[in-house]
Amino acid sequence: MGNSLSQEEINAMLKNMSGDSTKKANGSGAATPVPSAQDSPGKSVAEQAGKMQKPLVQRVEFPQLKPLPRTSLERPKRKIFYNIPLILSGELGKAELTVRDLLELEEGSIVKLDKMAGESATVLVNDQYLGQAEIVVVNDRFGLRITAVGKEKAKEEKEEEKGRPGQAAGLEEE
Repeated sequence: MGNSLSQEEINAMLKNMSGDSTKKANGSGAATPVPSAQDSPGKSVAEQAGKMQKPLVQRVEFPQLKPLPRTSLERPKRKIFYNIPLILSGELGKAELTVRDLLELEEGSIVKLDKMAGESATVLVNDQYLGQAEIVVVNDRFGLRITAVGKEKAKEEKEEEKGRPGQAAGLEEE
């Protein structure tokens, strides 16, 4: 067995390694590199370990942190946040589709959304609710006119109280 160690070799290594712990490696305090089989071909790992000195290990002590006076702490200026990109989106409505319905979609198909025509759009910032807006056209492009900010729960409560506009009139969904 070329690279396996006998119990005697292991005991010899342990005995050599448990030498004086106050002795510094190389006499300079620097750790001695661990020899490998490639360093000394023909010598066993146990023979190499016998010549190895124990590395110096010392406990690290850090000074006690001192609290900074309150007057030296400043709040960051808002300007540092000005160039952080955000994605603002307007959601016209949602629809639940089955995989079958999705696969049957083709050019000209119409998907019925859960919101009524004229109802406000939901405004999202990075997919998080911001508020409500009405959809407008600005120079041949769609835009959003913000009508409410941060009132998602109030809007939901109003809808629950008065019901959906189409359902109150007795209209059926197709």
